[in-house]
Amino acid sequence: MRAVLVLCLIVSGPVPAAAGPWLRTPGTGFVSLSREVRPDGADWSALYAEYGVSERLTAVLDAGSSEAGGGRVAIGSVRVPLWQGGAGRVALGFGLGEGWRDGGAPSYTVVQGVLSWGRSLDLAGHGGWTSFDATWRDTPGAAASERKLDATLGAWMRPGDALIGQAQFADWTGGEQLRVGLGWVTRLGPVSVETGVGQRLRQGRETDLKIGLWVEF
Repeated sequence: MRAVLVLCLIVSGPVPAAAGPWLRTPGTGFVSLSREVRPDGADWSALYAEYGVSERLTAVLDAGSSEAGGGRVAIGSVRVPLWQGGAGRVALGFGLGEGWRDGGAPSYTVVQGVLSWGRSLDLAGHGGWTSFDATWRDTPGAAASERKLDATLGAWMRPGDALIGQAQFADWTGGEQLRVGLGWVTRLGPVSVETGVGQRLRQGRETDLKIGLWVEF
């Protein structure tokens, strides 16, 4: 039961649209704050950040908190390029993090690996992109593991505004989940606002709403 609770917390939050094989220009960064509202009250709040350390290294922070069970998790990782050809590229990420549960329960360690492929696209005259992120996570202290695949398709409808579709499949100790979502990002001055809706197709078949803020620097 402990392993199931730990993995349910880890897979609660969706992968940000910013994830993928692309590295940040050295000295630049990206931060997003988001909240996913669910009908069962298990809302998910997330912080995601990237920073370009060098031309071949991007540092990533992925943290979240669930209203169900009072759990929190934070994973720090690095992303490095593996291959680039034309408009396509492949990157590899390694991460290590920690999870906490309220009520005095001991924390647990999270180990993560991510293999990402992506490329830029021309979608009916609009610039766009597609990416696939394959994630493996393990919690050694809880004897639990997770495999996850995220597919993203995005299009820049006009400068600063993007339409993003995403499909997510997760298979973890104790269950699996399939979610599809559609989001819209619009720039408002120095920040971008993300709104979206998602539908879970297994284990509850719930519809969730998402709102978030993006900042690049």
